[in-house]
Amino acid sequence: KMWRMPIRLVIFLSLYLQVTAISVTPHWDLPVGKSRSTSTLQAVVNPPLTRGSSIHDRVWKNLHDLEAEVVRFQYWAPYPRLGVAELEAPKGNPRCATASSGYWVNIFCGTSDGVIEEIQFASFGNPSGSCGDFKMGSCNAPQTMQIVKNACLGKNSCSLNASPATFGSTCSSASLSIQAKCSNAKNETSWDFTLMDSLMEDFMNAQNGRSVMINICTPPQWMFNTPSQIPYFSDPNQVDWGYSQMTELRDPTMTEISDYYARVLSWYSKGGFTDEYGKFHSSKYRYNFDYWEVLNEVDLSPTMMGQPEYYTRLYDAVVNKLHVIDFNLKFVGMAYASLTLHKLDSHWFKYFLNSSNHVTGTPIDMITFHYYYVPASRTDPTTFPEMFPEIDYVIPLVKQIIDWKNEIAPHVLTDMNELGSDLPGDPSSMVPFPEIYWNAGAAAFAYAFAKLGGVGVDVLGHSQMVGYPTQYPAVSLVNWTTGAPTAKFSVVGLLKNQISLGDIFVETEWADQHRVHAQAFVTKEGQKKFLIINKSYQIIPVDIVGASSMTITFIDPSTGFGPPVTEKASNPIVLLPFGVVIIQLS
Repeated sequence: KMWRMPIRLVIFLSLYLQVTAISVTPHWDLPVGKSRSTSTLQAVVNPPLTRGSSIHDRVWKNLHDLEAEVVRFQYWAPYPRLGVAELEAPKGNPRCATASSGYWVNIFCGTSDGVIEEIQFASFGNPSGSCGDFKMGSCNAPQTMQIVKNACLGKNSCSLNASPATFGSTCSSASLSIQAKCSNAKNETSWDFTLMDSLMEDFMNAQNGRSVMINICTPPQWMFNTPSQIPYFSDPNQVDWGYSQMTELRDPTMTEISDYYARVLSWYSKGGFTDEYGKFHSSKYRYNFDYWEVLNEVDLSPTMMGQPEYYTRLYDAVVNKLHVIDFNLKFVGMAYASLTLHKLDSHWFKYFLNSSNHVTGTPIDMITFHYYYVPASRTDPTTFPEMFPEIDYVIPLVKQIIDWKNEIAPHVLTDMNELGSDLPGDPSSMVPFPEIYWNAGAAAFAYAFAKLGGVGVDVLGHSQMVGYPTQYPAVSLVNWTTGAPTAKFSVVGLLKNQISLGDIFVETEWADQHRVHAQAFVTKEGQKKFLIINKSYQIIPVDIVGASSMTITFIDPSTGFGPPVTEKASNPIVLLPFGVVIIQLS
């Protein structure tokens, strides 16, 4: 709050302290590139976005007023009741699962479906086919059927590890397939969109026709092979970090999971869908989505899901089902997260981008990747400038991704749709951080926008709209108590409104590149502007060489939770700590 003093007093203090102004010299006749990035954000489903939340109305109004394009809306893993439309497996017979060697098969009848009364098929070896049509292969462990019967018959559920230690098979690359019958099965499903619908409605209303990217990243966990059934809380607002296991799909054909996503898309875009037993579920929705992203950050998984070959098969299965439903829908893949760990796996990018590794005709319209920059301390603002070299570190890695993409699939767009600052201790820390962190995060995103836009990333999405204590509070773009936009939120709009695609960046000189970033540019309308960023926890005056009068629009500690401020100015322009300023020459 000390920064909320008259700007003239700040100028007086800086001159009194004899702080030397940094000269910024533009060379308007020396273009160095074009603005190629769209500034936007991502919104992640969590309780503050739900109806009845104290900040619900304010947060969605913030998004509406921002008027951003390509906003990513992600139904996130820790809230299964807010983001999974079919939490229980269909209750009819048969019950099936297939697992590769080393994974678990789980057969579960459910609380009202009786017990396992018959094993209709069991093979550990190289069986083929799918549920209802399994066939023995050329290799089969002879004791498989008896072992499965002993483990499962008469029980409500059973789990078996698909391994030679269990079944004694010597088959290479063996897998286990089981088909069972429950004694009291009914052709019923658990489809329920009630909580998801209100969130989708609020998001689409806030976007008001502007482009969106949908990511329903958490499939029902009963679709995966796990040692036991994955429970979920009855309270939709209770965080559940253990729900999303994402091991290996129990249906190796990937039909089950692709059908799930096809039904979800049909619910929101075609007025309903037909379920597993032929019943039609009607909805009121006819949304036109722009982009659909397939899963999220699977490269971090230690299971088969974390392998590019497995993910590519899943991407193809899902996309080719959805493409039939909406031919105009564009598809997004990867959501690669390992950059934050300073890891760049060339195999992931080169494999996924290569069309020969996909089913013929499968569209790949965009790839996404994520990066978070984190200082050493949660509470010491003198460490916050460490985020800027973190951004410098990732620039060559992103350039390498762009080079691979241009070489292998030049038509594919790129989107860093999780880009933002975080602090040590998240997601669960309750230790408060200083208010100036919001400005440090805003300045860091502006710097990333300037640098990564020059590399050629098409979309840069600030992450994320709402966080709160125990749920990544430091990544939040709004005040989780009031819903007011922080500087991190406001900077998205500042960049979007002041720097347009195609604006010409020109050669810009300044002395202190450690503490200040400066970029002069010319808009398509011929206006001469500057983006100036204070990367330090210091007051820094700058002098725009050759300028007499200017209009400045800025976000800094003095603007607090308010919008950017516009005013007339002249040299020197005083940058408060972590200030972001757009200067337009008069």
